Amino acid sequence: MLQRPWFLRTWIIQEVALATHAVVLCGQHSASWDDFYRAVSYAIDLDYFSNTAPEMYSSLRSIEKARTDMAHGQTLRPLDMFTSFRIFLATDPRDKVFGVYSLFSESDLARVSLQPNYDMNVVEVFTRAALDCIVSEGCLDVLSFAGCGQEESPLPSWVPDWTYRERSQPLLPRFILGGLFNHQGCPASWPSASGNSFPVVDVSEDLKILSLSGCIFDRIVETGGVLEKGYYEHQPGHANLEIASLMKEGSDVLIKWEEMCGIPDGKPYFTGEAPREVYWRTLHAGCYPYGTEQLTREAWDKWYKPLQDSAELTRYSSDGWTKIEESQSGTLYKIAAGAHWMAVKMTFTMRKEREQSRMSGVSRTVIRTENGYVGLAMGHVEEHDHIALLKGGKVPVVIRPGNDGAWTLVSDAYVHGIMNGELSNSLEYEMLRFS
Repeated sequence: MLQRPWFLRTWIIQEVALATHAVVLCGQHSASWDDFYRAVSYAIDLDYFSNTAPEMYSSLRSIEKARTDMAHGQTLRPLDMFTSFRIFLATDPRDKVFGVYSLFSESDLARVSLQPNYDMNVVEVFTRAALDCIVSEGCLDVLSFAGCGQEESPLPSWVPDWTYRERSQPLLPRFILGGLFNHQGCPASWPSASGNSFPVVDVSEDLKILSLSGCIFDRIVETGGVLEKGYYEHQPGHANLEIASLMKEGSDVLIKWEEMCGIPDGKPYFTGEAPREVYWRTLHAGCYPYGTEQLTREAWDKWYKPLQDSAELTRYSSDGWTKIEESQSGTLYKIAAGAHWMAVKMTFTMRKEREQSRMSGVSRTVIRTENGYVGLAMGHVEEHDHIALLKGGKVPVVIRPGNDGAWTLVSDAYVHGIMNGELSNSLEYEMLRFS
């Protein structure tokens, strides 16, 4: 039932959120919205949808949150609204913005300059919506949803395309902790890579060029490949299937990531942390989605073990088999290797109680910089892209030389060791132009 198009139409959001009594009708059957959502929520809690395309169930979560907020006199900020409903569809792309305006608070409506006006084209609507998010919030969080993931997009690179369905979470604690995995461990204020700075913003008259005060401080020299997760589009799937799909496709990527973080060498990171500490913290973008550092580390170790075993098996298959063939040691070693593979498989099969991963590394890539930093970014970043800090930006951004001396925004980024403003006071800032 959740696959029906109705659940992903933008205009149904306000219909449910603003209804005093909402009833779900399907053929001759009916149920109150509250009972219907309670059933879906129970399935989510059981991890019934772990390996299912998130659009199948997260749309209901977004609608329910809007409905609950409205009932309690609370509303999401415009950026949170655009983010929550990004997976929804609209025949007219402008409705991705205008379709949620009825849910804005009066104070936010007073701050935004854009009003529903279908004489404007899509580029102008999305551009003005991005500027409204910067002005109304006094920060650059909206840039984490922008970037040149779509090469032929008519939008400036700093303007989010709200019609683009991106499954990876932006690398902002605000969305990592308060979004898909809603828990009580969110701090009152988030750390910021740019310290306590405020954005310095200028925009050209034609709204194509955005100038921001920032500093280019490093360059990417290596990327580690993308850890892709397979989804079942039309049926629910157990959390173990997530492990299985990642084991099948991701072993080589995980080996590469561990090497980039220095795990095989064991050399401490420049912060003094052990490489494995840097590794798991980076893949979680420095956040604790299970509420505390200890709980997050324990959950990570439990979830990662079969993947690690698979990666070790891959190492053994590529290196060990060659050595066995060269040494002509007979079939005994091959039998032992086969037994090891079966043990790994049995260990994985016996791990019944498992939930889907809450790390931010899925659908992203690990990066290593010229100055020895490691971090996380979108999969379309490239070697020789630059990393910049922007005043008022909580996370670094990856940028690329563009046309006419302007930069192209490529991705947001997590860079381990600078996310609490460690570099913010030692950098020299200038106005950077983005097209």
